Amino acid sequence: MSADDLIKIRKDNTAVRASKLLEPYVDKWMTVTNKLTEVELKPAVGDYKLRAILGSYQVRAYFREEWTDRLSTISLGSTVTVRGKVQSVHATLGVELSECELL
Repeated sequence: MSADDLIKIRKDNTAVRASKLLEPYVDKWMTVTNKLTEVELKPAVGDYKLRAILGSYQVRAYFREEWTDRLSTISLGSTVTVRGKVQSVHATLGVELSECELL
């Protein structure tokens, strides 16, 4: 199941129905390859202080602070592959991944 597929499920259903349909994918690992559109420091979400945004469908990938140096060397528009756990899916905000790492 791709990030696009998860977002389509959310957009095509009510929040209640989408929640049930997406339940099997939450807390499961997902790998996404797309263009990097932003890297930003955010207030900590648990141990995760860095957020990378990938592609037009807005995958938000949360990284631990130790990834700062590596993420800061990647140019905007570069294609990256990220692996992380699906935390939530939003109709407009896209997919949120935690515990992310660059592959």
